[in-house]
Amino acid sequence: MIAIYIILFWILLAIVILTRYYYSKDMKMTSATTGAVVSAENSEIRDEHGRRDETVVTCQFTVGGKDYRVMKVYRGRNAERYPAGRKVNVRYNPADPKMARVPG
Repeated sequence: MIAIYIILFWILLAIVILTRYYYSKDMKMTSATTGAVVSAENSEIRDEHGRRDETVVTCQFTVGGKDYRVMKVYRGRNAERYPAGRKVNVRYNPADPKMARVPG
């Protein structure tokens, strides 16, 4: 009898994990396009844990004739690696292109 409960537990756990994975944000970003860097800015963040450098890159892409923007934060001072106009890959949700990200 206990074996049935163990099997049911694993089945239920698999259902929960697959459901969570299916509804995750990344699963909905099934389309890709090319965007262009609009700006890249280095910044220094100070908090109770110390200091860290970040680069905020803003990219623009077009879907269905409408322009969208997405931001990506990288560790370190890397703004010189992302000059304005540089082409980058963008993944987005075809049902809601505002839901987008720059991989990497």
